[in-house]
Amino acid sequence: MSIVMFMLALFFGFVCGRVSVKHEPPDLSDAELKLKEQLAVAQNLNESLFQDLKQAKETLWKIKQEKQNGNKKTSS
Repeated sequence: MSIVMFMLALFFGFVCGRVSVKHEPPDLSDAELKLKEQLAVAQNLNESLFQDLKQAKETLWKIKQEKQNGNKKTSS
């Protein structure tokens, strides 16, 4: 009886192993396309943020210059 149970356990283990192997990982081309799309979005966002940062620095510099010019006029 124990030999029959051992053979059944061995058979079911083999079947379970075969079933789990059949679940293939996703195709690399699909994953690669999704990553390329996300990379393009990230690059566009990065460029936009750098432009916004440059514009904010220029605006801040102009405000500082106006403030310094205003202080010079009032102190004269």
